[in-house]
Formats: sequence, structure tokens, C-alpha cells
Amino acid sequence: MNTDYFQVLCRFVCNITFPRIDFLRRGLKAVCDELSFERQKDLLIGEGSARRVYGMKKNKELVIKELKTKEQIDSKDNSNKQEWEVWNKIRNWQRDSALFGKCERISDSGRYLVMERLNDLTATDKIPSTPVWLTDRKRENFGKTQDGQIKVRDYGQLDISKVRENSPCHPLLSQEQSARTKALIVKLRELESPE
Repeated sequence: MNTDYFQVLCRFVCNITFPRIDFLRRGLKAVCDELSFERQKDLLIGEGSARRVYGMKKNKELVIKELKTKEQIDSKDNSNKQEWEVWNKIRNWQRDSALFGKCERISDSGRYLVMERLNDLTATDKIPSTPVWLTDRKRENFGKTQDGQIKVRDYGQLDISKVRENSPCHPLLSQEQSARTKALIVKLRELESPE
């Protein structure tokens, strides 16, 4: 079926206003929503434990994150919904929103999430300072834009209740600073301990 005709049919069916078939209209709207995301998927880019990430056919600057199983969609820990909620909470926070990949859209079920495309980091890229509520700072959770800005691209496991504006950031220490800090801690413990 031609995509344009399909979309017109979906819009027509989803706009039916007969009260007795409202449940049917909602069900068809959900199916149309899911098919809309499914049709936009391009090649598989990557895969994690809960989601697959696809490029988008018509917009190479975005990706589609798809949950793998029905159980994950129905779970209270739905990664796509978590990421969507976090993004909507922080998107107007000047400092914090610049550190996170932008979420564009989410399907009604939460199965699909459309997000800014962030490429893998290189060995020389450094992870930026991030708010302390971002606890999962694995290197693979970060990516960079075409212009080189490094952002968090996977934040679906955050506890939304801990997300706070203007919270302190994880300090960025060089290896030398880190070694000096560790040595200082050892010396302080030696001074504190009774002999």
C-alpha cells in the first residue's frame, strides 16, 4: 500500500467520532502510531540489553530506539519512557539539557523513541562532567554530535526522582590529579589513625 494512502486512511479511521466505537478508534490509532515508527526504521546501528537502535530513513540526524520485548514495553522500568520523562524534565535547564541527547518523539506504547543521533566516541574523546544524579557513566552511554559535542545518549535507567536542576557535577580529574588526591587521602587516614 502506498505510504501516502496508508497515512490518509489512518488519519481518517483515527478521526471517527462515533462514541460506541471509541475503543476501536483508540486501538486503531495505537496500531497506526506503531506502524508509523516501524516504517521509519532504517538499518540497525546498535543493540543493548533492552533496546535496538536504528537509523531513520528520512532523517539521518535521528535514531529510533526500539524495545526488544513486550515485557519491557509493559514494565514500569520501560527505558524509552524513562528517557522521555528525564528529557522532558531537563530540556529547559540550560546547563543539563546541553549534556543529553535530545528526545524528539515517543510512541503511545513507549516501544519506540526517536532521539538525536550521537556517534560513538573515539579513544581520545573525554567524557564531560555530568550531574551527580547521572550514575551510569559507562563510556558507551556517551556519543558525540557531528560538530563534536559529547552528550549522554543512553539515560533510560535513571531514577527520575533523583533528577535535580543545578545539582553538582561529577568532577573531572586528570590522572595526575586523581593520583595526588588518592595519595592525599592515604596521608589523611594515616594522620587520623591512632598509633
